Parts: sequence; structure tokens; C-alpha cells
Amino acid sequence: YMQTKLSEAVVSTQSTGDGKYLATGGRDTTVVIWKLLRSGGECHGLKPHPSAILYGHNSQVTCVALSQELDIVASGSAEGIVLLHTIKQGTYIRTLVPHIPTDPESGHLSIALVGIASNGNIVVAGKMPTKSNKEGHHSVLYLYTVNGKMIKRVKLEDDTTALFVDGDRVVLGGAGGSLEIRCMDYISVKHKLRLKAGVLAISKDPRNQHLFVTTADGATHLDINCQTFQKVMNLVSDPCFGCCHVPWGLVAS
Repeated sequence: YMQTKLSEAVVSTQSTGDGKYLATGGRDTTVVIWKLLRSGGECHGLKPHPSAILYGHNSQVTCVALSQELDIVASGSAEGIVLLHTIKQGTYIRTLVPHIPTDPESGHLSIALVGIASNGNIVVAGKMPTKSNKEGHHSVLYLYTVNGKMIKRVKLEDDTTALFVDGDRVVLGGAGGSLEIRCMDYISVKHKLRLKAGVLAISKDPRNQHLFVTTADGATHLDINCQTFQKVMNLVSDPCFGCCHVPWGLVAS
């Protein structure tokens, strides 16, 4: 029953780094916090009942992010807001509103991705309709303190499709193949690279040594030195899985 229910409603998921909690965001506008069943260092499923159900969104939840260290879950929605709650108690903290339209005809920001840094800063990636073409849009990146103060707003060149936060760094992937590492103080670019295909997802291995970037062509494997963010190996064709393999431990802080 639970598996069927989740498959129908869930749009986005994320777990804490230690694998104790899982958050799901759905079309029903709720965020659900689950405790994971673990044994011998491995996950064996979910507890049968959620530990918290969070309300407050008025449209589909598009993204979620968790920080167990800070006891915060952030959730973004198509209506253009980000809600912050506690993980353990499900207590509402505050609402972030990155963009308030001055003209009702100009359209509104839709939240696409959200991440939480180790210092509590929150990064939000959204899609804003272009003024010249209402059918088109451009990506915008916002940086907030955990107290809700906006630090910076940056217009991005590529359409952001993937976001991964690790400590004080954020990695952004774009539909046009862009891959950027930015610091979480002022979201300034530290390293950047252009891949041959659009980025679908970014993740890290459990040993904190490598970053994996899945690309849309499904046939690209890269090994990248992140200290200079230059390619150190030629492209290798892999018909089963496309990823960018990055020695994450070499990334300069």
C-alpha cells in the first residue's frame, strides 16, 4: 500500500547524510518525513508510518533538502516559496519568498532546487519567466542565511537542472552541459566546465572522495581534477551509464 501511495504522489526526495531520515515532497502539496530502517550500516526500508507530515505549500512541492545537523528540512514549490521546518518535530520555522512580482502579468518564480550548507546558508535555484518571451524562462540562484536574510541573487546563463551542496560548496549542473562549483559564502564561481550533454543529477560517494554527475547522453564518463577543474582523462563511451567521475577530495576549498 505504502509503495503504491508514494509512487503516485512523490515528486522529489532526499535523505540525510547519515541515512536516518528521508523527506518526500508531493503533488498533494505536503512534505512527509520518514525514518529509515537500518541494520549493519545498510538501509532496509521505511518505518510504516511517517514521523511528520508538513503543510504550508499551496502548490506542488518541487524539491526538498535536509540537514540533520541543523535539524532543518527545506521545501520549495511551484508557487515560488521555500518553507523551513524542523525534521524531528516538524515545527514550522519560516517562509522564504525569493521574488515578489511587481507586475501580475510578468509571471512568478517557480522553485526548482534547494540545498542547505553546513553553516546554515540556504541556496535556492528557481525559474523566472523572461520579460520578452512569456513562454521562455531563465534560471536564478538565491542565497539566504538560516534566519531568512537574502545574501545574494545571481542570474545564471544555463538552465539549472541539478544542485548538490557539500559543506560550504555548491555544485550546479545545467541543461546546456554547464558544471560549476561555487562557494556558499557569496555563491561566487570557483571552477566551471562545459560538458557535452546536459546534467541530470549530481551525487557523492559514501567515502566523500568522488563526485558523480549523470548526463543526458547516457554515454559519457569523465574523470576530472577538481583542483583546476580540468579534464585529466579522455571521454570514455559507456552504453549503460553516463556520468562525470570527479575526485571530490581534490576540490580546493
